[in-house]
Order: sequence, then C-alpha cells, then structure tokens
Amino acid sequence: MVPATKARFMLVPLLSMIFGMFFFMYWSGNGDITQGDGSKSVLYATCLGLAVSYFLLRFSNRFEHQELVEIGFKGIAELLPLVTIVLLSLTLGASLKELGTGYFIAGIVGEYLPLILVVPMLFIAGAVISFSTGTSWGTFAILIPIGVPLIQALGLPPSLVIAAILGGGIFGDHCSPISDTTCVSAIASGCDLLEHVKTQMPYALFGGALTLVAYIIASIVMI
Repeated sequence: MVPATKARFMLVPLLSMIFGMFFFMYWSGNGDITQGDGSKSVLYATCLGLAVSYFLLRFSNRFEHQELVEIGFKGIAELLPLVTIVLLSLTLGASLKELGTGYFIAGIVGEYLPLILVVPMLFIAGAVISFSTGTSWGTFAILIPIGVPLIQALGLPPSLVIAAILGGGIFGDHCSPISDTTCVSAIASGCDLLEHVKTQMPYALFGGALTLVAYIIASIVMI
C-alpha cells in the first residue's frame, strides 16, 4: 500500500468540515447562523469531511474501497475508549450536579470573607468544582450566577470576578482525570490517562499557584 503523503489529503477534508460547519449552521438556522442547530451541524460537517476524504483517497488510485473501509473502522475502534470515558465522565458529572456537589462547594465562597479574598476564593472554588465534575462550562453555569450578585452587592470589579471564575473553571477542567479534554489529549497521544494526569499536574499546579497569587495582588490593587 502506497502511503498517502500529500498535504491535500488532510487539508481539503479539514477545510471542508470547517466551512461545512458554517454552512450547516446557516442552513439549519433558516438563514440565521446564530439560530442553527450545533449538534446536527457538527454531525453533517463531519460526515462531509469523511466523504471528501474518501473520494480524495479513492480517486488518487492509492487505496481500494475495501482498504478505505478497513481504515475507517480501525479509526472508529481506536476512538471507542475515548467515547466510553467521555460518556462515563458526563454521567458522573450529571450525578454530581444532581447531588448538588457544585452548589455545596460554591457555598464555601461567602460574603463574610474579606473583600481581597473573595476573588481568589472564586478561583479556587471554580478549580475544585471543575476538577470534581470534569466540566468547565458546568462550573461557569454554577459560579457566574453567584459571582454577579457579589459584584453588585460588594462593588467588586466585574472583569476580575468573571476572569477568576473562568480561569478557575479552565484550570480544574484541564487537570481533571474525568474531563473530556484530558481524555482526548491522552488518547490522541497514545498515553495512559492517569499517567497523563500525573505528568501534567505539577506544571498545572505551579501555574495555578502563580495565578492565585496574581489574583490576590490584583484584588489588593483594584478593590
């Protein structure tokens, strides 16, 4: 089998999928891209990219139909562990949300804290919630409704509070072993999931500690 080494075999399907995403968003939204169906658009764009890839490889006389089918199913098989992990992660995250875990942790950040510690504690709460649930967007949904009233009641800088919530959510999601991004990184690099978490944790904790100190300094300066 002759290896497919042409850049177009990657770039053309990739560009087809990207532009197809915009087209299907526009199409499913009846002319309004902001009203499009994101899930369907991703599915249709992915199928379009696969079809373009198939025809490019098939008509390049490098692969036979049977070979392309085997390659396709082999790729699907390699992604099955990722899909399983993500499914279990979503299930665990939903269970923790139903149990009120996120709201319990978020309740640690109270209005009785000194003002200069409110923003750093929001960062820590965001990190803990997202680490335990494996979702940054779920963390935002929990903490932003808490942070906005704090901005209004205590006169905190809106940009600093929102930045702390978003930063904490991303930090915890990046470190969490049940996060979909962590699972994707481990599977894509062929690394064991827990080994990947262990190796990235020291760097992430160092960056998180520096960020926490920066939020404390920013709170002293801005509040």
